[in-house]
Amino acid sequence: MRARRVRNSKHCRSSVAWLLAGLVFVPVLAATAKAPSSAETATASLEVVLVSAAGVDPTLSKRITSWFNRDRIRVRVQVKAVLEPSAILRPEGDATLHAWVALEAARARLYFTRHDSASQSESYLLRELELEHGLDEIGAERLAEVLHLSALALLEGSMNTPRTEVERSLGEPPAPTPAPAAATPPASKTELALERELSRPKKTEATPASSRVEIGLGYGLALHSAEGLWHGPRASLAWRSRAGLGVAALGQAGLPATHTLDGIDVRIHSLAFAAVGRYAHPMTLRWAVELCAGPGLTWVHYTPERAGAAVALGSSGNEWRPTLTAGAALAFGASRLRAALSVELELSLARTRYELEAGRGALVVAEPSPFAPRFALEARY
Repeated sequence: MRARRVRNSKHCRSSVAWLLAGLVFVPVLAATAKAPSSAETATASLEVVLVSAAGVDPTLSKRITSWFNRDRIRVRVQVKAVLEPSAILRPEGDATLHAWVALEAARARLYFTRHDSASQSESYLLRELELEHGLDEIGAERLAEVLHLSALALLEGSMNTPRTEVERSLGEPPAPTPAPAAATPPASKTELALERELSRPKKTEATPASSRVEIGLGYGLALHSAEGLWHGPRASLAWRSRAGLGVAALGQAGLPATHTLDGIDVRIHSLAFAAVGRYAHPMTLRWAVELCAGPGLTWVHYTPERAGAAVALGSSGNEWRPTLTAGAALAFGASRLRAALSVELELSLARTRYELEAGRGALVVAEPSPFAPRFALEARY
């Protein structure tokens, strides 16, 4: 029994020794294995300059930085009034990459410069991007994507532009002895993605970058309390600026329908018009919230059709009602063809009553509420 106990104690001591050795050497091996990877993921820095009109939109800088991985590339965005050719050709500062974004009507021109600290030399990349509607939601997102892909391509060394071409674009005289172009490496995934993005088909005619006109067609319905439910086709014509502010003209028809007012059948049809100010706020690339308010005018035509035996029918009549309209809409879809779901409230400034003549007096049979909620669905182009 004693021999067995001595053997068991030796076995336990040897196991403990191996365990302690493992606890010492495993962290050392892990630290040694991690050392190369930390060197490989050295962080680069990118300085982006938005020139003049490109810096007007306060959300553009956020779109640009959101495309980059902060652990790999640190991005800093600033705004300048004019493009400086000398700063592009000979950038200052300790940033690894420099980028300038300049707008010309519906076109963006992007200049990139990479500084190689080892050889104390610069490499360049020039990109031109057509923006069909300027820096709207679609254009700003596309600009940020191309800027991201171009920066990666220059950082990887897979794409570059000769200095002489950059000088010609800037209007600078070419250098007398340009450096020989480096051998072009095989196309990388970043280069292929950038070429696909830049070769997207464009329309030859583009709307101005600062404004847009929309035509809407749809269907709407309105609840007019005692006068029943009015419904019919709807149309709109709107103009909005790049900042989201604009104006719109709305038209809503109420198709002929018969409504019963205290035992009397009255056929009613209408046309409502409104001129409103509108503000659109984009939530995402394809969704936006809109607010509108303004005055309007509603034309109502009514014809008595049937009544009790003791009531004589009168003639038809017309009425003009000045109104105020306020509402909100949720717009969604692509840049050219979108849909909008609207909720509006119409306030009639005219007091409307339906009366029966009884001897020398009048008997009120219906008095609609001045408030009428309205719902509509539109397709906009």
